[in-house]
Amino acid sequence: MLFPPGVAQVLFLVALPVLAIAPASATPPQQTRLTLPFEGIWGVIQGFDSGQTHVQYAAFALDFVPAQPKSDRPPPPGAPLTAFPCYGRPILAPADGTVVRVAARARDWPAYVEGTGDGNFVIIQHAPNEFSELRHLKANSVTVAAGQRVRRGQTLGRCGNSGNARTPHLHIAMLSSVAPIATRRFAFSGYQVLTPGGHFQPGDGEPKAGQLVKPITAAVPVTGNRP
Repeated sequence: MLFPPGVAQVLFLVALPVLAIAPASATPPQQTRLTLPFEGIWGVIQGFDSGQTHVQYAAFALDFVPAQPKSDRPPPPGAPLTAFPCYGRPILAPADGTVVRVAARARDWPAYVEGTGDGNFVIIQHAPNEFSELRHLKANSVTVAAGQRVRRGQTLGRCGNSGNARTPHLHIAMLSSVAPIATRRFAFSGYQVLTPGGHFQPGDGEPKAGQLVKPITAAVPVTGNRP
């Protein structure tokens, strides 16, 4: 895939926890206005139905890493996690809501190692049957607890390499249920995509693999969850 001049993405295959999937035909319209859970320009390394690990039970999930200069090479095996641009970056709440599940005690695994366990994650309920989950958070970085109310843009933790991430990245999905966990199709609002011509234009709601995206910075804080 060709990338715009001066920027590139490092593509990694990652393993994901087993989830259920809500049939698209049975999914009600999305009520929550989700915004990108990070600042700056990031690349989509896996999109929906990627044919890699986002298939079947994990079809409706996205993986992100910060964009890097095209000349940068992936850190080699044995490199410290701090060599990865995603590691330690703040991960933000994509909308107002209530934290319903948290895992915060998992370790970070060395890069390129197939870790075990669910890793560190946060699941937020935004509306009836609408939850966001953010996974692979850094060890000892989660700043929220179950039952806590959070606001859009609030720091939840930092990007890490916990669970079965293999390399530091952010995995985000929308769920229609947490018992059992079931993914559903979702859309983001308020973001831009870098075009082949080198300028940003509004995104269509579904970031796609290979795109470089950034949130639109509002002149005033965005509150509320309605689209």
